[in-house]
Amino acid sequence: MTVNYCVYDNPPMIKISNKNSVGGIGADIINYVAEKENLRINYIISTWDGCLGMLETGGADIIFPIAFSRERAALYHFNDETVLTNWGQIYSGEKQKITSIPDLVGKKIAVIESDIYFKSDQGLKGLVKAFNIDVTFVYAESYREIIEAVDSGRADAGLINRLFGQLNENSYNVRRTPILIHPIEIRFAMPKGKQKSLVLSVMTDTHIAEMKSDKNSVYHKSLDKWMGVKEKNDFSSTLRLITVGLGVPLVFLFLISLFLEKKIKRKTGELSEINGLLMKEIEERKQAEEKLKNSEEKYSSLFQTSADPIIIMDSEGVIQDANNAVERQIGYTCDELKNRKITSLFPEFELDENMPNLIQENRQHFEKELYRKNGDKFDSEIATNSFTAGDNRFVQIIIRDITVRKKTQQILAQKKKDLEKRVQEEVEHNRIQEQMLMQQSKLAAMGQMINAIAHQWRQPLTTIGLYVQDVEDAFEYGELNMDYISQFRDHCMEQIAYMSKTIDDFRNFFKPDKEKEIFDICEIMREVLSLINPQLINNNIELKIFYGEHQVILKPGMIELPSQIKCVTSYGYPNEFKQVLLNLISNARDAIIESRSSGSQESGLVKLIVEPEGDIVKMTLEDNGCGIPDDIRDRVFEPYFSTKEEGQGVGIGLYMSKIIIENNMEGRIYANECATGASFTIELKQWNIGKVPSN
Repeated sequence: MTVNYCVYDNPPMIKISNKNSVGGIGADIINYVAEKENLRINYIISTWDGCLGMLETGGADIIFPIAFSRERAALYHFNDETVLTNWGQIYSGEKQKITSIPDLVGKKIAVIESDIYFKSDQGLKGLVKAFNIDVTFVYAESYREIIEAVDSGRADAGLINRLFGQLNENSYNVRRTPILIHPIEIRFAMPKGKQKSLVLSVMTDTHIAEMKSDKNSVYHKSLDKWMGVKEKNDFSSTLRLITVGLGVPLVFLFLISLFLEKKIKRKTGELSEINGLLMKEIEERKQAEEKLKNSEEKYSSLFQTSADPIIIMDSEGVIQDANNAVERQIGYTCDELKNRKITSLFPEFELDENMPNLIQENRQHFEKELYRKNGDKFDSEIATNSFTAGDNRFVQIIIRDITVRKKTQQILAQKKKDLEKRVQEEVEHNRIQEQMLMQQSKLAAMGQMINAIAHQWRQPLTTIGLYVQDVEDAFEYGELNMDYISQFRDHCMEQIAYMSKTIDDFRNFFKPDKEKEIFDICEIMREVLSLINPQLINNNIELKIFYGEHQVILKPGMIELPSQIKCVTSYGYPNEFKQVLLNLISNARDAIIESRSSGSQESGLVKLIVEPEGDIVKMTLEDNGCGIPDDIRDRVFEPYFSTKEEGQGVGIGLYMSKIIIENNMEGRIYANECATGASFTIELKQWNIGKVPSN
C-alpha cells in the first residue's frame, strides 16, 4: 500500500536537508512502521499550511507533526498513541527584558497564524486578550523564520515550540523567556472518514506502543539521535568505580611505600585525578537537579497561568492541587480544596449514574451543570485526563465556564427560528404580490388584445357591409341571380371565417399553460402578429422580420409566415411567451406614436430579428420610436416603473416579461443600447424535436 506522507521542516520532529532528504523522529517512526507493514512511503515536502490543505482535500494520507485538540479532532482523524508532549515558549532578543505576559506590551511578536500555540483558546492570542495588552503580531511561515526574525531584530519576541527552541537557541542571539504556552500532545493526523485512515492509525498505534515499552527500540534511539537524550551513568556504578580506583592504588601504595616514594607521589596524583572526576560528577548532578527545579517552575508557571480552573486529584478522588483560576472563577482557594473529596465540593461527579470512571479512562470531554462556592449554578465543559506519576495514578480535571456560550447559542437558535418564520412570511407575501402582478399583466394584455380584435374585425365588417349594400343595387339593375348569390355567399363566409379565426387566436392566447411544453417559436410569432399587425398597419407602422439572410415585410392580410422561415423550437409556456411578444410589440407601437406626437417625421418601423446561435435562439425587437434614456435603462424591468404618461401605462408589462422569461422559462431578457429608438433581446434554449426535457 502506498502512503502519501506530507511533512514540513520542524526539527527535531521532521528535519529536511538542503537536498530535500527527510529525517527526524517522525520519519524514523513511519519508516519503521512501513518496514513492518510492507508500506511504500511517498514523502511530500510542503509547508505547515500546505500539509493541512492536502489533509483536508485528501492529497495526503498522513501528516506529522500536528498537535492534538478537540477542535482538530472534529476535522481530522488522529491516532491514539502520543509521540511526544510539547508546549509553546516565548523567545526574545538578548537585549529585551521579557519575563511575563505584561512585559509584552507594545512588542512585535513573530508567530505562525495557524499555530495551535497561537490561535487555540489557551494560546498566546487568547492570553494577550485576557490580559488586555496591546501587541503587534508579525506572521511567519515556520519556526525557523520566527527565530531568525527575533535574531535580526525584525521582531522583539517570537512564539515557537520548546523542542525546536532547545535544539536551535544556541545558533542564534536569542534568549528563552519563562513564558510557557498551552501544553499539547504531538500525534499523527489523517483525513476524516476514510477506511485508509483507520488502517494507518491502528498500524501506527500498535508499533508506537511496542516501541515505547522497549528502551532499545527505534523510538528511543530516534529520541537520542535527534534530541540529544543520553542515559546518565548510574551513580552507584560510578561510586564502585571510584572505590575500586581508590582501593587498588592505596593497597599498592602500602606495599611499596617504604621503597618507592616516587611512585607514591604518582599514585597520589592519580587519586587527585579520580577525586576531580568525583567532583565533576557531583557538579553534573547539581546541574541535573537545577534543571529539574527549572522544569518544575515551568510546569508551575504553566499550571498557574492557565485561564481555566484546573484540579488534580488522586485515584481515591482526593484533591491534591488546584490552580489560581479555581479561586477566581469558582470561589475555592487551593487550601480549601486540598485533601478533600471531589464529591464534597461537586456532588454531581458522584450522583450521576452515567458518569464514566474518571480514573480508568485516559481522556474524556463532557458538559455538566456545577455550583460555585456562593451557590450560583453555571454550565461547564469538563475535560479529564488520567496520568501516572511514580507508582500513583492521578486525574487532571479542567473546568471551563460555558454559560455565556450556552446563552448565546439559545439566543441564536431563537433568532434563527424567528428569521426562518419571517422569510417564509416574506416569500408568501412576494408570491401573492407576483400573482397579483401577473393578473394585472393578463388584464392589461387582454385590453390590448380586445383593441387588436376591434382593428381586426373593422375591415371584414366593412367589407360585409359593402356586400350587403351591393345586393340592393344588383336587384335594381337585374343582376341578382344564382351566380351573384353564390359569389356573395362565398365572400361573406370568407370574411366570417377570418373573424372566427381571430376569435380562436384570442381564446388560445389567454388559455392558461399548466405544464411546460415544447413549442414552435415561429408559430407563436405568427399567432401574435396575426392579431397585432392590423394595428401596426392602421398606425402606418411597418413590421420587418429578419431570419438569418432572409427578410420578410408583413403585408396587410398576411397571416402565414413565408416558407423560408424555418421552425425553431423551445421549451416552456407558449401562451406566457405570447404575452411577452405582445407586450414588447405594443410598447414599440406606443413609442413610435409618442415620437410622432413630439414632431418626428420618420416612418414607423418595427424589426423582429431571429438568430439561432448553437443551443440558444435570440429574438431582438427594435423600433425607431422615442427610445429609452440611458439613465433609466437599468430600471425598465422594475415593477410599476413606466416611461409613459400617467394613465397610459401601469409599469408591470416589462417586469412580468422578465419574470416569465427568466424565472419560468430559464432564459434571459435585457435592454440593449440603441442609437435611435429602443431594443430588447430575448434568449431561450433551443430544443431539438425528440429531445426529452429535463423537467
